[in-house]
Amino acid sequence: MDEKMMQQLFAEMIECTGEAIGLVASGFARHSDAARLTEDLRAVIQAAAALHRPTLAIRLATYALAAVEAESRLQNPPKH
Repeated sequence: MDEKMMQQLFAEMIECTGEAIGLVASGFARHSDAARLTEDLRAVIQAAAALHRPTLAIRLATYALAAVEAESRLQNPPKH
């Protein structure tokens, strides 16, 4: 395998892992307070960034945050 192909495989693996984490987080948010979980995830991601945690960990946590934010919007739709 050449380097370009390996890079593509790793990129796809990261994307799939992030999507899986997002699905699990979304399922969890359905059974809890999604708005509070959203706030907690934001705080954890900010703390991880401030502590210079690995970028990949923060990126994967961001997938979870996006999924939980979406679930929060579903649970609490904007009032017109």
